[in-house]
Amino acid sequence: MIQAMDSGETRYCRAALEKDDPKRTLGYVQIFNALQKVKEYNHEAFLLSMAKKGLNAGLDVKKTRIRTRLITLLAKLHEERRGVNDPARMLREAQVYLDLGLPKEAIKSALSGLDQATAQEELTLEVQLRELLREAMKGVEVNSAFNQAIPNQYGLDIASKKLSTLIEYELIRDKVLMLIKDKDIDSNAVFKGGMEGLMHTDKMQNVLEADSISAQMAYYTTWCMYHNSLGELNKAIEDQQKIISLWNRNSHKKERYPHYYRRCLANLIGLLCRARRHDEVPFYLNMITEIENEGRRAEIQQFCDVELQHQMFYMNMGQLDNLLDRESTVMEGLGKFGRHLPQDFSITLRLNLGLCHLLMDDYIEAAKHFEYIKQMGSSVLRPDLQAVAVIIR
Repeated sequence: MIQAMDSGETRYCRAALEKDDPKRTLGYVQIFNALQKVKEYNHEAFLLSMAKKGLNAGLDVKKTRIRTRLITLLAKLHEERRGVNDPARMLREAQVYLDLGLPKEAIKSALSGLDQATAQEELTLEVQLRELLREAMKGVEVNSAFNQAIPNQYGLDIASKKLSTLIEYELIRDKVLMLIKDKDIDSNAVFKGGMEGLMHTDKMQNVLEADSISAQMAYYTTWCMYHNSLGELNKAIEDQQKIISLWNRNSHKKERYPHYYRRCLANLIGLLCRARRHDEVPFYLNMITEIENEGRRAEIQQFCDVELQHQMFYMNMGQLDNLLDRESTVMEGLGKFGRHLPQDFSITLRLNLGLCHLLMDDYIEAAKHFEYIKQMGSSVLRPDLQAVAVIIR
């Protein structure tokens, strides 16, 4: 958890722990700093290092207390980072007012959050906000201007049904994904029977059953996975393009979840490259590059997606010069984000650069990338790529 924090979260939590233990007698800050520096956690090795500092007594208890405290601190920080009318924030604010016996104030806050929830099609939050409104309106005079009980009940009924439908589509999607993952384990007959049973349900035969944009996304995502599993790439591409169109229909949703939108674009680029429809890729590469980010974590995610998709495209096209032109950008990102990057992305980016230099007969530069991957130590994420790098080295 500590390693997953961005720099702002790290500073915030360290400062709070320093206040909790100003004289550092409990060792919370020392343990926090030590855990932050660990590349790969080994309990016995960490216990030994803490023993040298005299902090091994009750270490497990201290770690549990630190984790509990960090979860509280991160929840508070993330709440502060939310926008003024963020629906989740307004829901909590409205609940506080309602608990204090202030129904009118609760209604005002809930209505503010409801506008955003409906615009972003946050069905779960919309249902929660409308349910709170239903309770709050019981404490308001019948003729009050705040009383919107009947429209709210109607909206609650519609939102609840949409949420129920969305969950049904998401369950089908998850079952299809599980079947695809277990394809090598189960017999072909079991895989085919289970898959066909899911794809021939009424819900998967008629997109009109999906009564929200989110449900339609789940519908087309499921079909995309199904067609992809059968090697029907052009059909999978068509499904993925429909998902992109749905994102573009709801700008509020796209602004709230840019990383999900970017991941959809990355999936489409991957499918186009596999189908050898390379002429269509640059358009989507520009789209994925132009997505705006807020926060370091979003910046890291974009770096990974953008650079990996560029590498894949250039390698498929044999445009090795173009790939190497982006090497300085890749190396700058690897240095800037460091250990905050997912290790599998770091391995993949460096391996691609090493292979490109190798194909260009630049053995010295190629060896540098392969050597670096070797020195990273074993990874549970992509041991196959690490093994390839070591062999080529």
